[in-house]
Amino acid sequence: MATVALTSVAAVAPAAAAEVGVRAAPPTCVKGWVNSGVITQTAYAKNNCSRTYRVKILWDFGVDGPCQTMDPGDQQSSKVAITPRVFAGLALC
Repeated sequence: MATVALTSVAAVAPAAAAEVGVRAAPPTCVKGWVNSGVITQTAYAKNNCSRTYRVKILWDFGVDGPCQTMDPGDQQSSKVAITPRVFAGLALC
């Protein structure tokens, strides 16, 4: 019975660790910015680093952009409605 309990805890721990990693900030060589229009706004992420990272664009008040692999020099974007969404930055995933 004790073996089953330990196995259950071990199975949950990686999932919790992965969730914490979603909010880790990328290095400063990965830049993020937003351009706002009248109806929509578009956030951008650019990998100016010398290595590959998996990055997502974060939005308050709704769904974040998808997690994408960004090689050096790559850029990604995420477009949403102008309100109530607010660009919240970038995160590693």
